[in-house]
Amino acid sequence: MNATLPSFPGHRRHEATRVVVACTMLTLTSACSEVAGLQEHLPYLGFPDSRSNVLCASDDVTSPNRVPCDGNQVTRLQDGHLQMMRPEYFVEGNDIRDSITELVWHKRNKHVSNYDEAETYCKNLDGDYRLPSKIELISLLDYGGTDFLLDPLFENRQAMKYRSSTEYWPESPQFLTTHWAVDFNGKREDLPIGSTLPGEVHQQHDSNESGVVCVRNDSGPFEPGPFKTAGAENELQFDERTNLYWMTIPIAVKSWQEALTECSELVDGGFDDFRLPNAKEIATIITDETTILAQSRPREIFDIGSNDYLWTSTPTTDAREAFALSANGASISGADRTLQYYRALCVRGPY
Repeated sequence: MNATLPSFPGHRRHEATRVVVACTMLTLTSACSEVAGLQEHLPYLGFPDSRSNVLCASDDVTSPNRVPCDGNQVTRLQDGHLQMMRPEYFVEGNDIRDSITELVWHKRNKHVSNYDEAETYCKNLDGDYRLPSKIELISLLDYGGTDFLLDPLFENRQAMKYRSSTEYWPESPQFLTTHWAVDFNGKREDLPIGSTLPGEVHQQHDSNESGVVCVRNDSGPFEPGPFKTAGAENELQFDERTNLYWMTIPIAVKSWQEALTECSELVDGGFDDFRLPNAKEIATIITDETTILAQSRPREIFDIGSNDYLWTSTPTTDAREAFALSANGASISGADRTLQYYRALCVRGPY
C-alpha cells in the first residue's frame, strides 16, 4: 500500500457559509479537514461511503465466520476499515441535501401499497419530485445502521424494501411489471441461508408494498461516468464522476478473505494501492440502459462473464456472508464467504 495518500478537495456547495468536511482516502482513523467559503461549484467526487462493521474475531479467534483481527489486517482491508467519502446531509426545510451527489431528498418517507402509489406520492409532494433511480437509491444505504439502513434525518423511515424508478428487465416477459428495489431493513443476524438481508438490491414486482423516498428533479440525475482509459498501458478504467480507477479484468479468487488480500497486493497500471470495492461502489459499474429481455449488467468496458459473481469488501449482517454482485442481472446479495468461490474486480481511489 502507498504510505502517503492525498487529501480531497471540498465538495461543491450552494451556500458559501457551509463548512464541508473532506476526508483522505484509505485511512483507518478519521483524517479530515474543513473547507469553508466555497462559492463556485466543484466537480462531483467519489460515491457516498457507508458506515460498515469490520467482520473479525475478538475473543474467539478460531471462529470460522470471522477474520482474525491482527496486526496485518491492513493488508486485507474490509469496507469498515476505511474512512472515505462519508456524506454530510444538510436539512433545508423539507429537503435533505447530500454533500457528495448533490441530490436533494424529501425528508419524509412513506409506506405505499404498489409502484403506482409510490409514483403518485412523489408527484403530489409540494415541489418537483420523482422516484429515485436505482443508483440514486443505493447512494443512501448506510450499512452501519441498526434499526434502519437510512440516515435518521429521514422521517417516518420504513423497515422494508424501497422502490426505485429503474425498470427490471427479466429473462421471462411475464415479469415485466417489475422495478429495482433496495432493502433498508435494519440489522437481522443469523437468518437462514437464502433470506433477504438488509442492504440487498433486488427486483420487486410493482404490485408489492414498499417504502418510498422522493428526490427533487432539479438536483439530478446522478449517473456514474463517463469512463475513460487510464493506467500505464491503458489497462484501467477511470470513472470521471466517482473518481474511481477500476481494473477491467477481474482476478480469480477462492474466498472472500483471499479476494481482500489479492486486491490489496495487486500491482496494475503502474499502481499498487488497489482494494476490494465496497457494495455501493460495485453498483456504479452496472448499466441499466437495457431493452426488453436484456438484463442489467456490468458495462461492456469490463471483461466480466455473464455468469460471474464479484465479491465486495462489505460484510452482511449475517456473519457467514459478504455482499457480492451477480453479473447475470446485477443483483447485489449476501454470499457465504467460506463456501463460495467468486472473482474480484479491484479498485483504487477516489482520487
